[in-house]
Amino acid sequence: MVEATVQQKIQQGFACLAISTSADVWYIDSGASAHMIGVREHFLSYQEEQTDFQITMGNKTKCTPIGRGTIAFQMEAGTNIQATNVLHVLGLGMNLISMSYLQDKGYDVFFIGKKIYVKHPSGKKKKQIGVRSNKLYRLQLESPIALLGNNYNGVKEQNELWHKRMGHLHHGALRMLR
Repeated sequence: MVEATVQQKIQQGFACLAISTSADVWYIDSGASAHMIGVREHFLSYQEEQTDFQITMGNKTKCTPIGRGTIAFQMEAGTNIQATNVLHVLGLGMNLISMSYLQDKGYDVFFIGKKIYVKHPSGKKKKQIGVRSNKLYRLQLESPIALLGNNYNGVKEQNELWHKRMGHLHHGALRMLR
């Protein structure tokens, strides 16, 4: 009986994690084999594909990627970057940046204090890309371009999108949230 209760609480925790994550929050994950997201609309470019592999989630369930594509980010430093080969995995509750994939692409990854930096082999300086938030490292995004996908046409459209996503929050209140 006690064992079943513990198992139920663990499953509820994963369900809450999946429901409560925000599409503009990306976590840097040393255990992820690829960059992954669960929402199709956030891709700049996208290709449906049938794969012959599955992704094992933290709760041991398996999900099959249904496509892959490119996602764009605007970092707090103002730099725009793109992540390519991002897997679309239905059922994924968190957006993940794979640290091993970055390293496979030639980037060096550094953890200094509560910050995470990357350095490209051709660069001389390392650039901060994330911060520690509780026990996880997340990308530092200035604005969620990743959320805009193919629908992004400028600031006015971005403001309208956030107005809708925030439950039709007053535009003046949205400016205060920036």
